[in-house]
Amino acid sequence: MSYYQKQYVRDEFADRLSQALKMYSGRRTSKTVISKRFGVTRQALNRWMTGETMPHQARMPNIAETLGVSLAWLRDGTGEMLVDRAVVIDEKNKIAIINITPQERDVLLEYRKLEHSLQDAARQLIKNLQ
Repeated sequence: MSYYQKQYVRDEFADRLSQALKMYSGRRTSKTVISKRFGVTRQALNRWMTGETMPHQARMPNIAETLGVSLAWLRDGTGEMLVDRAVVIDEKNKIAIINITPQERDVLLEYRKLEHSLQDAARQLIKNLQ
């Protein structure tokens, strides 16, 4: 692959990453916090966002999961951006794949924007409502 082809791939990835980050964090989460969730430095995140470099393929599943986007979409732009299915493990440890509504997805995306302590509080609130 030529330099220009590699740069095109990096630029396209940077565009998808920026789009997913906007959806994930809006304007409330700093790059430092996001980079910590990815397990990298803020500088590494900046290099990904500018198309200078790309994350190692082993990091991609964690990044996609954290952002709530499809791994295939994030990695190479194929398929749908958002994942509208969820894996659920019930109290008997049975695994099920369920469809989620757009409203449920929106709640999940807002939840993921919260700091971890607020996520804990949100989970406790939901438990108390049941």
